[in-house]
Amino acid sequence: MYLVLDIGGTSLKFKVFNLQRKPIFSNTIHYHKIINNKEILSIVDKLYTTLKQKYPITKIAISSLGIVDNKTGKISGLGGINNYNNVNWKTFFAKRHIPVFIENDANCAALYELSLNPSIDNAIVLVVGTGLGGATIIGGKLYKGSHGGAGEVGIGVSELKNKKFYNISTATSTYAITSRYFNQTSKKLNGKDIITLYGKSKIATKIIDEVVFNLSKVIINHALFLDVKYVFIGGAISANKTYMKLLTKKVDHLMKLSGQTKSFKLEKCHDSNDANINGALTLIK
Repeated sequence: MYLVLDIGGTSLKFKVFNLQRKPIFSNTIHYHKIINNKEILSIVDKLYTTLKQKYPITKIAISSLGIVDNKTGKISGLGGINNYNNVNWKTFFAKRHIPVFIENDANCAALYELSLNPSIDNAIVLVVGTGLGGATIIGGKLYKGSHGGAGEVGIGVSELKNKKFYNISTATSTYAITSRYFNQTSKKLNGKDIITLYGKSKIATKIIDEVVFNLSKVIINHALFLDVKYVFIGGAISANKTYMKLLTKKVDHLMKLSGQTKSFKLEKCHDSNDANINGALTLIK
C-alpha cells in the first residue's frame, strides 16, 4: 500500500492508497500553531508508526511546502514550518527502509493536471494556502528552473514597509485574509468562514477584495509573461464558489482595463485541495 502526505504550513493531510491506487483511508492533522522541524518530524513519525500497524505500507509519496530537490530530498526556501530546511524525508524514511518520492506541493498539483490532461502545453498553477505556491508547465512538462524554484512567486517582493520586507504571500494567500481579519477584529476565523461574511461585513468584504485584487495582479502578470493557455488555482479556498467568482470577475475586469485580450483560461485545480495529494501519488513508480 502507499501512504501519501501533503505537508502544509498549518496542517498535514494524508491518504492511504491500495496498490490499485484507490484511496482507502484519509484524514487531516491540524497543528493549531506554528510548528518547527522537530515537531513535524514527530507528527509524521507517530502517524507512520500508527498506520503501519494496520496497513502494509511499501512506498511513501510526499507533497511538501518549500523548494524541493526530488532526487536528494533536500528542502530549501521559505515555508510555514520553522527550520523546515533541516528536514529531509528521504533520509528520515531510509532508516525505516521505505522509499520516498517527494515534490513541491504546487508542482504536485501541476503534475496532477498533466496526468488528467496530457495535452496541456503552457500553464501556471497557483496554490493558495498559508502562503502562495506556484508551478510552471512549459511545453507540456513541469519546468523547475535552474535551482528548482520556478513558479514560486509567493516569496517575491510585495512591499517594504518601515524597512520590513513583505513577500507576495502576505498579500495574496488565505493567511492574508485570516490574519488581516484577526488584526482588525480580534476574531480568529478561518478563510471559509470569513468569505461567508462577504457582502455582510464591511471589514471582511474590504479584506477579501484587497487580497483578491492582489492575487489577480499576480495571475495576469505571470500569465502574460509566459503567454500561457491555463491558470489553475489550487488550495482549499479554490473550492469556494464565492471566492472563485470574485477572482474570475476581478481578473476579467483588469484585463479589460488593460486593453488586452484575455488569452488564458482561469480554472480551479481538479479536486481542489486534494490536487496536491493526487499529484504526489503520480510520483510513485
